[in-house]
Amino acid sequence: MERGRLEQWAKLGWEIVRKDMVIYLTILLYIAIAGIAAEVAGVGDRFSVLVYPVTTVMVVMVMGGSGFVVFSAYVMLIEKPASPITRVFAGICQLLASKAFFRSLPLLAFFSLFFSAASSFKTLIPAFQAFVWDNSFIAVEQWLHGGK
Repeated sequence: MERGRLEQWAKLGWEIVRKDMVIYLTILLYIAIAGIAAEVAGVGDRFSVLVYPVTTVMVVMVMGGSGFVVFSAYVMLIEKPASPITRVFAGICQLLASKAFFRSLPLLAFFSLFFSAASSFKTLIPAFQAFVWDNSFIAVEQWLHGGK
């Protein structure tokens, strides 16, 4: 790849990341604090930021496929161009070339990591502070269900 082209891509990448830098830094700070807190509590092995990335990829694939089907149906049933395949392909290319699409990719990845960290950290709450009402609720539940 020629140097000018590489510089253009780098400039575009920085422009996209710069707009959402506060979001990225906030998510990274949360993940760092949660990870340090888990390590300090001695449960660092139970903390993970990789709980949801596979789910996120699957959801994006389903949403992308659904969007393709809906857009194709719209083109064929509403727009009715002479060449629907060319129109659908042009629409997809226009979407993939947009700054909004490129801006959504790192946000999607970061939010996936954030939700994984938040979910993982939430399951570690008993390691920090045991819930003192657990035994009382267990006793009430056993009483309600006849001692079972």
